[in-house]
Amino acid sequence: MEETGPRPAVAGAVMLCIGGALLVVAIGFLSFAFTEYLRVDAWPNYPLSRLFAELGAPYPRLGFGQGAVDWLLSLGVCTAFFSAGALVTLLGGLMLLRHHRRHGLDEAAA
Repeated sequence: MEETGPRPAVAGAVMLCIGGALLVVAIGFLSFAFTEYLRVDAWPNYPLSRLFAELGAPYPRLGFGQGAVDWLLSLGVCTAFFSAGALVTLLGGLMLLRHHRRHGLDEAAA
C-alpha cells in the first residue's frame, strides 16, 4: 500500500506533540516529587495505581496477565510518563523520518 499525501507527516507530527506533552507531564510530576523530597527529606512513592484511584478509575482485573498489569501499575508516575513519552516521541520521529526519506527519494528520481 503506497502512502500518498501528507497523512504520514501529520500523524508523525501529532505523535511528536503527544510524546512531548507526556514528557512535560513527567517533568511536572518529577518537580512535585523533588519539592516533596526537599520538604520532608523522603522521596514520595506515587505509583500509577494511586493516580488511577485518585482519578476514580477502577483497578483493572484480568483473568490472564494480571501480574503484568500489577507490575505496570506499581511503576512510579514519573517513570511511566517518561517511558511513554519517549516511546511515542521516538515512533513519531521514525514516522516523519520514513516519510521524508520517501519523498526525498521521489524528488531525486523525478
